Amino acid sequence: MGGLSPQWLEQIDVAHLPSPPHTLLRLLETCNKEGVAVGDVAKILDKDAALATRVLALAHSPAYQQGARVRSLDQALMVLGLDAARGLALNASVYQVFSQLAGPFPIDLQSFWWHALLCASVAKLVAKREGYGHPDEAYVGGLLHDIGRLVLAANFPGEFAGLAAGAPDGHGQAQAERAALGASHPEVGAWLVARWEMQSFLADAILYHHDAPELIRPAHPLLRFVHFGSHLADLVMEDRVEGALAQAQAVFGYGEEQVREIARQALAYVMRVARAFEIDGMEALRGTPTGRAKPGAEKQAQLAALVRDHALVDAMRTCLIPGPADERDAWIMVEQAAHLLFGVEQPYFFVLDPRDATLRGRNPRQPRSLVNDWVIPADAGASLLGQALETRLPADSFAPGRARRIFDEQLIRLSNAEGIVCLPIYTKEALAGVMVFGTSRARLPLLERQYALMSVFSRLAGDMLIADPRTRPPERGASAAQEELAALKAEARRVIHEINNPLAIMKNYLMILQMKLGDADPAQNDLAILSEEIDRVGRIVRGFSGETQEGGAVPERVDVNAVISDLLAIVRPSLFSPNAVTAHVRLDDGVKPVEGVADRVKELFLNLFKNAAEAMPLGGELWVETRAGRTAEDKAEVVATVRDDGPGIPASVMSRLFDPVDSTKGAGHAGLGLSIVKRTVSALKGQVRCKSAPGQGTLFEVRLPAVES
Repeated sequence: MGGLSPQWLEQIDVAHLPSPPHTLLRLLETCNKEGVAVGDVAKILDKDAALATRVLALAHSPAYQQGARVRSLDQALMVLGLDAARGLALNASVYQVFSQLAGPFPIDLQSFWWHALLCASVAKLVAKREGYGHPDEAYVGGLLHDIGRLVLAANFPGEFAGLAAGAPDGHGQAQAERAALGASHPEVGAWLVARWEMQSFLADAILYHHDAPELIRPAHPLLRFVHFGSHLADLVMEDRVEGALAQAQAVFGYGEEQVREIARQALAYVMRVARAFEIDGMEALRGTPTGRAKPGAEKQAQLAALVRDHALVDAMRTCLIPGPADERDAWIMVEQAAHLLFGVEQPYFFVLDPRDATLRGRNPRQPRSLVNDWVIPADAGASLLGQALETRLPADSFAPGRARRIFDEQLIRLSNAEGIVCLPIYTKEALAGVMVFGTSRARLPLLERQYALMSVFSRLAGDMLIADPRTRPPERGASAAQEELAALKAEARRVIHEINNPLAIMKNYLMILQMKLGDADPAQNDLAILSEEIDRVGRIVRGFSGETQEGGAVPERVDVNAVISDLLAIVRPSLFSPNAVTAHVRLDDGVKPVEGVADRVKELFLNLFKNAAEAMPLGGELWVETRAGRTAEDKAEVVATVRDDGPGIPASVMSRLFDPVDSTKGAGHAGLGLSIVKRTVSALKGQVRCKSAPGQGTLFEVRLPAVES
């Protein structure tokens, strides 16, 4: 990793690594849904190395980084927000469909996907077996262990094609890459991850994943998990698991039965994911001479059609949502969008003052920046900035015959770069200013290929910065009162949207804290209270848009079957499919309604569904049933069962199953969600019981009194 020269690295583009089309399709479909949560998106991103890399890199970039380091995709998405994730998905899809990456690629993306996901699942399984405190970190390490191959293939497609076809094994391929290209894929992958400055050995796990087992044995556990995951993934794809027995025995002390069970669970998980994403099975990979299958043309065509519908402009508009709180926020939004779309680092802005035709420096993040003291003429002869503004085209300092200007040279030194690129910001009618960022001569060709896209970005940024709804002409036939009411409604929708985003982030972050705390930590109860209060604020906000607020909820007749059906329509694509959980549903049409609040009944079953999904981290089967019943007093009731084939609940947990401080995410079902289930069932004057044993799955039975007439 240390041998990579700065000149070599300057040529590398890591912003546009390809992903299999099925992953991009699922991500776009999820991001376009109303009410999508951070966890929904994270469960798609953790199935693809390229997208996971972009999200983690973006979360550690200067445009978003606020001091805290992230170690998981959930945390990264909390830093970025869902709008940035949506923009990333659209931009990646646009680039992939309308660039050379949509055509032949030096490595088969489907085979790469299978190997990465198998490695990730093996690494996580072994990490949990060994009692490692961060199994999700092992999963990320497995997912990204070969990311250097994508980087090399994307940047050196011609040279890499021959290397990928002729290498006998991973170690031999790495040596061939270093000889032909100046760097190996483990070195490039480790360099990429090391730039994020994570408090982790993730970069080392990538760097050494092809080294000899005897060298890995005394290393940090994360290195051993990823190393073994990569080795076993190769053998699973070749259907010869026995080749991993010696390493498993030497490194972990595992016997043949344990290795085969790990391989079986990992393959079952990836096969479930493949079915959920509609990908050809492992049999297709094993059925070709090279062990590879070509990605489905149908999915690529679907992706192209979806991208064509969105179009590039919509992708950029996603990044430049109008209505920032003030001018400073507006320029920060432009900075974040530029980084997301083009990888721009730490730009400076010069805002046009039309009163005296000057450009005034602006660093929205640093009020005391030297840039803020600059006021220069806006004409083309004074600076490169003026030239970009006059031509309304990107301009760079590397152009031959460029006149020497002291101001430009100062700006280059301030940017700590070989040169600068100036991007005008404007609308059809007006000029807003110029964005300036530093770059190197080696990287300039990569930027020049994006100048056309940057010009579109310039106009959209200008629309967001300059356009004011109050200056737009009224629609034909609309009265002033109607216009004012429409503006108020639009502002209300924007405010509600802005409030719901941080609420969702806080809710997800609380869930992560709950999972990290010990089972009996007294803070669990406090976090449960906070979570409930966040839910209450959300209901109040929704009430502002016309929904019933908490406190005003009136008991009603609730159709349990309808609640379950509606809920399954939401959780199947967002919770079950990404986790490779298959749900089987049988609802009795003869059940009577219950008396209660529909939201509380929905919350009851949502917690049972989430509990089951969390108990099966590598996927499984879930059965949901309802039936009409009678109590001992011969009164009508609704009996609903939720059963899974997960690992079951230990006896020590069963005795305190509904305790609100109980949390055994991953090992069993108990958690705060079950305390909510208990409270909700009690409020509905019903009963809930659980039947479970280790290795035999878990069944929850809920009995609720029904309305007789």
